[in-house]
Amino acid sequence: MDGVLGYFRIDLSAMDHCFTLSAFARSASCVALFATVLCSSAQEQVPYAVGPGSMRSEVDERSTHRREIVELVRSNAMFRGGGTVVTIPVVFHVLHQRGDENISAEQIMDAMNLLNEDFRKLNPDISQVVPAFQGIAADARIEFALATKDPMGNCTNGIDRIHTVQTFLGDNTSKGSQWPRNKYLNIWVARTMVSGAAANALLPSDATGVAAMYDGIMILDGYVGSIGTGTSFQRRALTYTVGRYLGLLRTWEGATMDECGDDGIADTPPTRPAQFCPPFNQTLCNPPTEENYQNFMALQDCPRMFTEGQAAWMQATLASSTAQRDELTTVQNLTAAGISPGAELLCPPQADFYAVVGASLTSPVVPFTPSTCAGTTVRFVDNSAGTAATAWAWTFEDGTPSSSSEQHPMVTFSTPGWKSVSLTVGNANGSTTHTDAMAVRISDTTAAIAPYPEGFEDPDLGPFFGMNHDEDHTFWQRTTTGGHSGSACAWLNSGDRDASDVYDPTNLLDHDDLITPVYDLTLQPVTHLSYWTSYSVNTMATPEVTEKLEVYSSLDCGRTWQLRQSHASTELISNGTTPGPQGWVQWTITLPPSLTNCRTACFRFRFISSDRSGHLYLDDIWLTDAVGIDTAELGMGPVHPNPTNDIFEFTLPGTIGQPVGILITDRIGRAVYHASVIPAADGMVRSSATDMHLSNGLYTLRATAHNGTWTTKILIAR
Repeated sequence: MDGVLGYFRIDLSAMDHCFTLSAFARSASCVALFATVLCSSAQEQVPYAVGPGSMRSEVDERSTHRREIVELVRSNAMFRGGGTVVTIPVVFHVLHQRGDENISAEQIMDAMNLLNEDFRKLNPDISQVVPAFQGIAADARIEFALATKDPMGNCTNGIDRIHTVQTFLGDNTSKGSQWPRNKYLNIWVARTMVSGAAANALLPSDATGVAAMYDGIMILDGYVGSIGTGTSFQRRALTYTVGRYLGLLRTWEGATMDECGDDGIADTPPTRPAQFCPPFNQTLCNPPTEENYQNFMALQDCPRMFTEGQAAWMQATLASSTAQRDELTTVQNLTAAGISPGAELLCPPQADFYAVVGASLTSPVVPFTPSTCAGTTVRFVDNSAGTAATAWAWTFEDGTPSSSSEQHPMVTFSTPGWKSVSLTVGNANGSTTHTDAMAVRISDTTAAIAPYPEGFEDPDLGPFFGMNHDEDHTFWQRTTTGGHSGSACAWLNSGDRDASDVYDPTNLLDHDDLITPVYDLTLQPVTHLSYWTSYSVNTMATPEVTEKLEVYSSLDCGRTWQLRQSHASTELISNGTTPGPQGWVQWTITLPPSLTNCRTACFRFRFISSDRSGHLYLDDIWLTDAVGIDTAELGMGPVHPNPTNDIFEFTLPGTIGQPVGILITDRIGRAVYHASVIPAADGMVRSSATDMHLSNGLYTLRATAHNGTWTTKILIAR
């Protein structure tokens, strides 16, 4: 990459305070190296030289900052050993989709303890530092503490849990929740980082201007602490990244492959990035000088230590105004963040929770729908904020058990419907309560809905329901602006943008689901799922069109899912850049025997947006054994009268003298009538709503004979 990497080399062990200043310039056409070695004096100016093409402002800012650190280290003996221990307030922003990336407070506390051990030279493996570096292994005299006050002065435990799809992105744009960077070290925890890194942080000199809003650390949940999703092998990634936040470079900075690189600090010798810990053979950069492969900034697999030079550099960084690092450890700020003794804020926890379903209740596939069959286990996760809870009191509508004092209880439900759940959490400072009337959706396995076409002509989405996983402005809804075969359809407004959404203003990676009711596919022959889509985009530049529609099936009421069909955005586009439900396209999925013999089947339409996605329309969702054939084409006569107050009738072609199965379901998918009848001599089937015990309302009528299946709607209105 064109530009300049400027760095200083500091020899803190030299009594005459000699410094080496180096600037390494690279461009497409030249490589220049300038170095000057001088001894310091009161009158000296530290010289600085750069190579051709090096006037980019960010390079100048980085170089100026590093020159400032050199001057601070040289002029302040307290940075070179001794001095007081400073404390940095910390907040963890946990970006999650209710999976195991929503790490526990215990895992975060474990990470904080390990971080403090590493920076205070209290880590047990410090004794394993090789003799060449034992004498300069340093106590950095820096500690870290979770804040007890948020930026508004409210009580916190230093953990900010955010339900957002940004956990799948994990880049700088995912840092919309930053607390003031002059008051807190912000650490974001994500499930995935699209960059492929495990953790990253801006150097102080790079966190200026617009980049100030990205100041802080982004890290994968598996690299936080050594418990929960963390591991002892990976947990030093946080130590390394905090070092970078405090201005340290990699010990092999500037090197690639088997080149030698250097961080500019004298007691960390030049090294190669691809070295290995003993007993493997080492290819030394400057034989016989041993390399500090056990350094936290070496990114090797045996990190143990910081050096005295690195400790001095970090202390000086905290005294520099660059990126406002000098404001973090002041007495005033420690008081404002609730870190100083006596300034801690004590308060009750703020109750919150969610339900987890799926094959794994501790590590669910995310994002998931809180929907399952009756009689299956649901895990409820305490997601409370504020301060740590010490007591939990749960109540569960129709649940077994009906109440619990566990933090994360397991519950089963035997009756269908959305279930109301309440949680009260407390500690010595009080308690709060949260109730969710739609905490989990239980489907009835004994009265599942039968196959029928859905055209969304009813006043709402009917028995279908949507899941807005980012809890934002895009969601599945019904629109009457048009449809494939009628005047209405299901609509996802993924073409809308909300500039006030600090987390996801472009809809990038937004996940929205439309879930069907549960079907009993054993009642009628069903071999295919078909549906119609209409889609437009905001650009025809193919590389920018990355959204997709995924169709899943479930055998267990939505507890677990299997992908059946995926449509790339370029495949979906039917209207170009013209919005509106038009230019419809039909899609068909052949169902496997496992589904056609299932009594608890359902389907999910998941749309994953891009930053250029448009509106998506969905209509005429059919479960059928005659793909693409509608009721009129099959020749079913209309139900008459419709609406009816009791008697209604209809004709079926070619069924005289043949048995016909009649299945009627209500709007929430419950089978309310099921029988076999013989049509009259004129082919007419006559029925009585009174005899069927049907109350007023809209129903789906499905008739099955030897020559086909017919489905229609009927309205009972007495």
